[in-house]
Amino acid sequence: MTKLARRVEGVGDIISCWQVWKVTMPDVKGNVTNAFVTGNTVVLEATWQGTHTGPLVGPTGTVPATGKQQTSRGCWVLNFDGGKIKESRHYFDMLSFMQQLGILPQ
Repeated sequence: MTKLARRVEGVGDIISCWQVWKVTMPDVKGNVTNAFVTGNTVVLEATWQGTHTGPLVGPTGTVPATGKQQTSRGCWVLNFDGGKIKESRHYFDMLSFMQQLGILPQ
């Protein structure tokens, strides 16, 4: 079975991951639609929008650019320790994302 979840650790890997997404969708923009704070945890609800104009590299291969726009909702959970991010988890609607790009049927 292919593992679809990705674990990224360290500043270098995080930057590299975001750079790959920026190649896939150079016009990608995120809009925070809600925020919650409890203790040292911040939860952000966000909407991501962008156009798939570059290769999308995934665990099962690379999908060439479709030229299609997508709007996907997501959630980002950040845990802080001493003013620094200790842990970051980002979840988004991958099924809707792939359907909008025509990778999966609707």
